[in-house]
Amino acid sequence: MTLKKRANGPSAWEFRWRDASGAQRSRLLGTVLQFPTERDAQCAADAVRLDINSELPKAVPTTVATLVDRYLSDSMEMERLAYATANSYKTYLRGWVVPRWGAHLLAEVKTVAVEQWLRDAALAPKSKVNLRNLMHVLFECAGRWELIEHNPITRVRQGGARLADPEVLTPEEFRALLAELTAEPYRTMLILAGCLGLARSEFVGLKWSDINWDVATLSVQRGVVSCHVGKPKTLARRKAIPLAPDVLTVLCERRERTAYAADSDWVFASPYKGGALPYWPDSALESFVKPAAVRAGITKRVGWHLFRHGYSSLLRANGTDIKVQSELLRHSNIGTTLDVYTQAVSEQKRAAHGLVVGQLLAV
Repeated sequence: MTLKKRANGPSAWEFRWRDASGAQRSRLLGTVLQFPTERDAQCAADAVRLDINSELPKAVPTTVATLVDRYLSDSMEMERLAYATANSYKTYLRGWVVPRWGAHLLAEVKTVAVEQWLRDAALAPKSKVNLRNLMHVLFECAGRWELIEHNPITRVRQGGARLADPEVLTPEEFRALLAELTAEPYRTMLILAGCLGLARSEFVGLKWSDINWDVATLSVQRGVVSCHVGKPKTLARRKAIPLAPDVLTVLCERRERTAYAADSDWVFASPYKGGALPYWPDSALESFVKPAAVRAGITKRVGWHLFRHGYSSLLRANGTDIKVQSELLRHSNIGTTLDVYTQAVSEQKRAAHGLVVGQLLAV
């Protein structure tokens, strides 16, 4: 390991080794801005060593921290993940897994110890399930890279029952909120979130070309998270969504008002960015939606996901067939039997969606 000075830019750490033929090889790990000390650089080199010695993995004692570095630097693994999912994984791995297990060798990670750790972790049940599942993925990669023979996380038990049911707005509360939220395009954002159950990354990622005006449907083709444009979380999220006449009218009026009305333009193109990017949903929530909720007398915790929960709750309350619910919410799986043997017809989905829209937008 050497610190290599460069004519332009900060010095960089260089890792050198000899391959099987005896030829000397080298790789730049990163600059001193990324790895201020040699110890930091050595930690990064551990992941490189693991890759170099992949044919003889047991020659390198592998810690969990090294496995995490290898996993996060594996382009094939990272490309499989949506942008938001990859960021979430990094947060869990850096914030929870490495501090507790990083110094342990892979063989030292035991099922019961992981169960105890998860039980005591100051996280919500669903977050504990996510953390457990991520560790399982991590150790599955270790198995694929022939670093371990058995995945110790396979038998880790972790329940994911909610501590309380999620809050939802009643149709009356939603209409009261809508009455207070007159500013555009935030009112249209709210209507799409409430009447279609779209996630914030989905509605801000819409372009006019995603709407089929002839058959009154909408398809989510991308998501925008922290100004990063990526693919939807799953293929199921791309399924066509029926648009009730009232929602179609709202979108028509939005297109007539905006200066960015070409098929390639964002539905919620921001004039502050010259139309190159959509509005920032979190700013819209804090500056417009939440103050409107206060004025409407709503005391529930208002966030964009609240409206997706509300859409789901209204579908259930209306007695909508479970398969139709799944299709409208674009969930990937509701059970093998339903997915394989039951098909939701378009008329059922349109009727179920129209009933919810009527409840939320009724005058």
